[in-house]
Amino acid sequence: MKRLANVELLGISRVCPRWHQLIMGTSCLWNCVDLDLRVWDDEFDPQLLTLLRVVLDHGGNFPLDLGVVCGDGEATSRGLNVLATYSCRWRNVSISAYGPQKHLRLPAIEGNLPLLENLAIEVAGLDEAGVIPFFQVAPRLATVRVRALTSNISKLPLEQLKLLVFGDPEGPKELDDVTRIMTRLSGEVGIYLHLVGWEEQITAPRAEASPQVSNAFELFIRGRNASQVSTEAADLAMQDFLARLTLPRLRTLYVDSTGRQLYFPMPWSTDQFLALAHRSSFSTHLRTLILFPVFITEAELLQTLSSLDSLDDLTISDRKMINAEWGDLAVLTDSLLQHLTWTPGLGCVVPALRCFRCHTQLKFDDGLLRDFVLSRVRRELASAFEVELLWDQDHHRELDSGMLAQFEELSSRGELIFSAKPSALFQD
Repeated sequence: MKRLANVELLGISRVCPRWHQLIMGTSCLWNCVDLDLRVWDDEFDPQLLTLLRVVLDHGGNFPLDLGVVCGDGEATSRGLNVLATYSCRWRNVSISAYGPQKHLRLPAIEGNLPLLENLAIEVAGLDEAGVIPFFQVAPRLATVRVRALTSNISKLPLEQLKLLVFGDPEGPKELDDVTRIMTRLSGEVGIYLHLVGWEEQITAPRAEASPQVSNAFELFIRGRNASQVSTEAADLAMQDFLARLTLPRLRTLYVDSTGRQLYFPMPWSTDQFLALAHRSSFSTHLRTLILFPVFITEAELLQTLSSLDSLDDLTISDRKMINAEWGDLAVLTDSLLQHLTWTPGLGCVVPALRCFRCHTQLKFDDGLLRDFVLSRVRRELASAFEVELLWDQDHHRELDSGMLAQFEELSSRGELIFSAKPSALFQD
């Protein structure tokens, strides 16, 4: 009850009459409501509903930010009904439930969400499907995060979204749903997709005669910390996904599989990526590529980069694995640095590069790193060339002092931004 009543604000309001008037009369101080209705279900007190209305009324007409964790009792239903009567003020809404729900119904909000901008729903699948249709009319909705993939997602106003975050597809059938949804997205929209392999459901990448076109500007594919998933199954899942799409407006591709302690590197299908890059004309519009980290060799990385003439922001990572089967693998090597070094009359890989980051084990010659950086600085870019090295503490060594002195001089002239520091990516 103290949490609901914003007891801290009430305490401040008691300092003096002036502060009381200020606190109680400033609507924006009461616009955040955070409820755990599971607690209400344990020992429901009708006074809670009265207090909830008082708090909501203190917010006046100011837009509301709501965070609601639902229980499975009658109190959840009654609490949601009160919140629903204020739906015309909802702006940012997060609804969570971690078990079967029989009271999670919100018919009163349908068509009454004029201010809603950001929506997050994390509810058990079938219940989530039942909640989503109530949000299908929301003229300002820009960001949606959902855990379960259900057909009801198609009822949301997908065409107007700027960001869509999916949960975990449980197999190829749900990946079909993802693909269909992506074809409805337009404008500067970003898509986050958690993707892992499906051991028994996929045996080969789908032969898609006509990949579906999505106008997404940004695509984030995140691997789960799931070391129990075989590399073969995960690789097939990635191949299957890349084969489904044509992305003629994509500017950023981010493949991420990091975790706090262990991480499961995402697979990388060079052949499928090259096919996707060709049919999507990535050479003209893909600006940012982040591989963080993936199963990729130096040769595969060079193939991946070979036709990305517009790429100006690149992040890669050496790989350090706890599973001995996967092993450590350095991709920032002498050879890669030589391919990235711009030579007058000959060019180089990724000619438009202006920002380079690498989580590295420092297994390269410092002279070649210096040549690479100096060659890019000499190209007289419109802004300073940026290099960030994040090193593995297990492989740390001192960088050449003469090279660092040169870099410092370039930095003082505004031609280079260089940093080298420990990387949390390699921390166990």
